[in-house]
Order: sequence, then C-alpha cells, then structure tokens
Amino acid sequence: TASLGDKDKECDALIRSVCGTSNTAIKSPIASQSEAATTLYNTTKPYRGIQKMAQGQQSQQTRGLITDLGKDEMAPLVDALALGAGIQALRRANNEYATLIDTRASGQVANALPSGKAVRTEMDVQYDGIVTMAFVTSVANPSTEATAFVTAMNKLIADTETAYNQRMGQAK
Repeated sequence: TASLGDKDKECDALIRSVCGTSNTAIKSPIASQSEAATTLYNTTKPYRGIQKMAQGQQSQQTRGLITDLGKDEMAPLVDALALGAGIQALRRANNEYATLIDTRASGQVANALPSGKAVRTEMDVQYDGIVTMAFVTSVANPSTEATAFVTAMNKLIADTETAYNQRMGQAK
C-alpha cells in the first residue's frame, strides 16, 4: 500500500507537470510555443482532474492521455514544449502503478475472506459455549476469578447491546 501511494503521488506530479506546462505556455510570447500549448491544452483538457479519480480509473485515463499525446500530429507540439521526457516518465510510472494495482487486486482475490454471516454464525456458537462454561464454572466452583470473569462478561454484553442500540437508533 505504501509503494502504491508513492507511485500514485509520482503519477499525480507528472500529470500536473505535463498538463501544467501546456497551460502556462499558452501565455508564452513565443508564437510557436503559444500555438503548440493551445492545441495541447485542448487535447489535455478532458483529462484535467484525473488525479482525483479512483485508482483504476486514474490509470486508464492516464493511458488515454499518454495515447493522445503520442499521436503523430502531436509530436511537433510535444517537442515544441519539451514534454517528451515528462510523457515518457509518466508512461513508465503509470505502467508501474497499474502493475501495483493489479498485484494488489490479485492478492485480495487470493485472500478472500468468508462472508460475515458465516463467521457470525460460527462465532455465536463459540460465544454460547464460552458463556455457558463460565456460568457453570462460577456456580459449581465459586471463586473470585470466576465471579470477576462473569462480571466482566456481563459488562461487555451490556456495552455491546448499548452500542448496537445506539447505532440502530442513528440509522433510523
């Protein structure tokens, strides 16, 4: 997750750099740069804000941006603003980012958790067994430890029920 976050930040910075260069070069006093920037600005405009998209969407949109900027008619414009190195760095970073996303998704599929309902059913059986054993032990062999355990268990049950009732009250 940390490497994914770092790669996301790198991609975001490169996207801002590539798009920002075309945005600021529009005001260039050099006509060739201004014209190139205007065309590139119009090309990159649909991709503004992709840094805020969900990870998969961001990666796909970045591929689209790179593809649009890699078209033959864009080559002289990209050269005029010296964006070639930035676009190559963005391509490399986005490919690594997409690989990290895919690796994480594969890991999540491989480590799929069982449904909460099945786990809860199993836990209810275990919980009933523990509570019954504690109660029977405290009645059959009264001791301060058994009494303390039963008291703590009753407090936990009361707190859990209170929290549940509050949550349900807020939901309604």
